[in-house]
Amino acid sequence: MRPILPRRRDAPFTADSAHLTKYRENLRGLLSPFVHTSGMFAAFAKAYPLTHPTRLPMRFAPLLALAPLVLLVPALASADGGVTVEGSGSVTVGGPGAPPPAAAPPPPVVYNPNAPGAPAPVYNGPGAYPPPPPPPPPPGPPPGAYTHDGFYLRMALGAGALGVTAKTDPDSGSEVKYSGGGAGMDLAIGGTLDPGIVLGGEFVFQQAVKPDVSVNGNKIGSLTSNLNFGILGPFIDWFPNPETGFHFGGFLGSAVVTMSDQNGNTNSNSLNGWGGGVHVGYDFWVAQQWSLGVLGKFYGASLHDNNASNNSGNVKVTENASAFTLSFSVLYH
Repeated sequence: MRPILPRRRDAPFTADSAHLTKYRENLRGLLSPFVHTSGMFAAFAKAYPLTHPTRLPMRFAPLLALAPLVLLVPALASADGGVTVEGSGSVTVGGPGAPPPAAAPPPPVVYNPNAPGAPAPVYNGPGAYPPPPPPPPPPGPPPGAYTHDGFYLRMALGAGALGVTAKTDPDSGSEVKYSGGGAGMDLAIGGTLDPGIVLGGEFVFQQAVKPDVSVNGNKIGSLTSNLNFGILGPFIDWFPNPETGFHFGGFLGSAVVTMSDQNGNTNSNSLNGWGGGVHVGYDFWVAQQWSLGVLGKFYGASLHDNNASNNSGNVKVTENASAFTLSFSVLYH
C-alpha cells in the first residue's frame, strides 16, 4: 500500500479511488463476523458515504479507524454469552463456561444463650464470650431494720406464782400467808435513748386464784376470792447487742395488793406500797421491727394498811408480796 505523504494542514483531503476500494475491502472483512451490526453500520455509511469526496481534517481519521473496535466487544459478548480475555491465562467472564459468582458473605452470627438448642456459653479460652456482668446486689434493709432502736412496745402474757405474807402491829403472834398461782401480764411502752438502751413506763400484774391460807406455817384452807398484785412505774431495758434478742433490766413503782371475787369485783381492803423487780428475756426477729420471745420477771413489794382493825382494835398490817411470772412476749422495737 502506498504510504500517505505528509500534506499541508490547510490542504484539502481527496480520497484516491484505488486506496478507497482497498479500505472498503479491509473494513468489510473486519466487520464480516458482526453481521448483526451491519444495519447500524450501513445507516452510518449512508449518512456519511465514503465515496463522496470529503474534506475532513486529518486528525479525525484515527477516530474513524477505531469505530469498528467499539462494536467489537458487544459482538463478541453476544456471540456466546461471555467475554474471553487472552493472556498468560484465559479468564472467561459470564457464559456457560464461566465460574459461578462468589456467594454473598453470611450474615453476622449473634449469640443468644436463651435460644432453643443454643450451646452453653464458654467464658474461657480463645474466642470465648466475655463473662456476663454480675447481677446487682439485692437492696438492703432500711435503716433501723432488725435493730433495737426507736419506739418500744412490749406486750406479754403468761402465768406465775404469787405469795403474800401479812403481819400485824402490835404483833398478834401470828403470821398469815397467802400463796397460789394464776395468770400474769406485762405492758411496757418507751423509747430508745441509745441503740439497745430503753426507758419507759411499765405495768406488771400477777394473780393468785383462790390462794391457800396458812397461819404460822399451817395450812388452814383457801380463800374464795382471788389475790391480785401489781406494780406501775418506770423501767429500763438493755440489749447488749442491739441486733440480737438478749436483754435484761429492772423496774420500780407503786405497788398494790387487792382481793376480788370470781366476778372481778374488788373489795375495799387494799394495801399500797412500793415495789420493784428485775427481768431477763430473749426475743427472736420475725420482721424488720417485730420480735417474739420469752420473758421472766421476779418482783416484790412492801405494803401497809394503817387502818386495819381486829378484835383488839385498830392495828397496822404489813404485807410483803413476791411474784414470779414467765410470759410469752411480743415486741415492736
